[in-house]
Amino acid sequence: MFQAALVKRDFTEEFLQSQALALSTSAIEELHIIDETVESAAFTLMEAIPLLIDWSEKFLKDHPTTTVSLHRSDPGQKLTLSISKLLDIEEHVWSPLFGLKGNVDVTAEVALSENDGQVKNRIVPLELKTGKNTTSVSHRAQSTLYALAMSDKYDTTVGSSELFYLKTGEMLHIPTFRDEARGLILRRNELAGASH
Repeated sequence: MFQAALVKRDFTEEFLQSQALALSTSAIEELHIIDETVESAAFTLMEAIPLLIDWSEKFLKDHPTTTVSLHRSDPGQKLTLSISKLLDIEEHVWSPLFGLKGNVDVTAEVALSENDGQVKNRIVPLELKTGKNTTSVSHRAQSTLYALAMSDKYDTTVGSSELFYLKTGEMLHIPTFRDEARGLILRRNELAGASH
């Protein structure tokens, strides 16, 4: 529903409701398996509509105006962000350099403005999370690894990633710290070696 609205750049209540009904109806077999009705699934999806509309009003702009939460930031640090352009949905990224591959929920161009007020445009992975846990290490690790893979694919520095928590409407900005990225790659290599 979120991705369809992004592609169409249509976050009207009518469009989102039609998507909720269409998604629920198209998943009738899966819903039956888990003993869920189309109506209850549609209702659950429709509960998210106000958060999605609010998110679009805050972040789908050419220039950053909305402050986002920063992972590991100084208390005085402030960052505003906007999603200025959608580049891809469910983009398959593969990085021979880092030995990584995966599907990025949304590849977007964002406009970022830090304390100095200077606006920078960057390509970033935007991951959608259905839960509300903004402290999840695995979410941050996944986003960081996607940023590394995209850096290799696009031959540019992808210095951050974004997490959007659908249940809370919170956007979390994840800077890619070199030491964390190195640690993740080393851990990935250990796991890959153990499986052979």
